Parts: sequence; structure tokens; C-alpha cells
Amino acid sequence: MDDVKAIVLHECGGPDVLSHEEVPTPQPGPGEALIRVRSVGVNRTLDITIRAGEYPRPVAFPHVLGADPAGVVEAVGADVAGLDRGQRVAVFGGLSCGRCRYCVEGHDEDCVNRRYLGVHQWGGYAQYVVAPATVVFPIPDDLPFADASFIFRHFPTAFGQLEASADVQPGETVLVMGASGGLGLCAIQVAKLVGARVIAAAGGDERLEVAASFGADFTVNYRREDLAARVMEMTEGKGVEVVCENVGDPHLWQGAFNSLA
Repeated sequence: MDDVKAIVLHECGGPDVLSHEEVPTPQPGPGEALIRVRSVGVNRTLDITIRAGEYPRPVAFPHVLGADPAGVVEAVGADVAGLDRGQRVAVFGGLSCGRCRYCVEGHDEDCVNRRYLGVHQWGGYAQYVVAPATVVFPIPDDLPFADASFIFRHFPTAFGQLEASADVQPGETVLVMGASGGLGLCAIQVAKLVGARVIAAAGGDERLEVAASFGADFTVNYRREDLAARVMEMTEGKGVEVVCENVGDPHLWQGAFNSLA
């Protein structure tokens, strides 16, 4: 196969350091799949911080970003079952080793050797990407590729926050900070699926309208309202059992903490 197009990073800096180039077509090794990329997200925590030089660990240059590609299987390596050429798939960017104690026990999210697509190996900012077949999953024919990239980036995180870590129970109340962002919207849906009530908090009324359309029971604008006071009012002075903090703004932390039961 001829060379393929990719957005390549040779140094950290502003958006202008992203270079549109041709690179050799990646080849799948044993246990891997080659994906023809149809969509990939722009992830603030990974893609933008790496490009800007703000990621806590350096990456090896040249580098291709992109943690959450979706597309079509082009080829598979040896020892791959369940994936066929032409199959529509999405890739989960968290790569666990499968060998450490946590992986063996089924807790691969705690893998001590955890790596990420687009961080520790070339990612999906290219026409083709190679990924372990264990993180490549078929998607329905009627699911748009862009939606699949979104779902595979944020829903596992939201599920881990609310189900695995917080063990949210039916009837409890969850405060979702940054509720109109990708992770926040997924957190709302996971909490509602469990049977919890959701207070969506965001910094703008239009954002809160989006959160409400995804199922939030109550909304609060933390840029113009007293967050903890409004939460206590909504919960009749009880507070919430869980805060899902997706903003990372230290100025909002105290209000979020004070909202807890």
C-alpha cells in the first residue's frame, strides 16, 4: 500500500506545529488490526496538552495524535478472531497490558502498564491506524462514526466514575459538574440509567439546556449562582451523595465539596 496522509507532530507548540504529511502505511502485527479512519476526536486532556507541551510525560517525535478513532477494518494480523475486513468499528484508546495482577483479575482500568493510543503509540490523526484487536469493537451500521468516537472516549470514563468508583445507587442524587461537555453528558446518562437523580451544573444557561435535554432533573449555573446553596435547596438540605467533577477549576471545588451530603 502507498504512503498515507497523517497530521504529524515534530515538536510542541501552537496549532501551527501540526504538519500535514505522508507517512508509511502502518502494518498490523500479531493480535492487531489496521483501521481505515473515518473519524477521530480532538481530546483536550490528551491531544491538546501533548501538542502544547503540557502533558506530564514527553512523547517521542515524530508523533501522531488521536486517542479515539473509528472507522473500517482494513486488515488484521495473525491470531485475530472476530474482526473482518470491511467491518465498522471503534477503538477504545486505553491500552492495558493483559499481564499484570489487575488485568488478570479483570480490572484492566487499573493496569500498572497502561498506555494510550495517540500518546504512547501513533494514534488516529491519519488515514490508517493500528491498534490491538482487544480494544477494537464492532459498531452498528446506523451509528455514525463521529458518534462512535465520542461514545468510546467518554462513556467508559463516566461509567468508571459513577459505577466502578462511586457505586451510585438508585434514588441517590449526583451532581455533575461541567455537565454540558462530552464527559458530563455521558455522566448524566449513566447516572439516569442507574436510577439516580441528576443535578447538572455548568457555566451558561444554554449549556444547562443541553444538559436538561439529556435527562438532568435539575440545573444550576455555577457562574452566577451559589452552587452549594442551590444544591442544598434542590435536595431539601440533604446534599448529594456523589459529585462528578469534570471541570478541574479550583475555584469551583469548594462549592462542589460543600454540596456533598
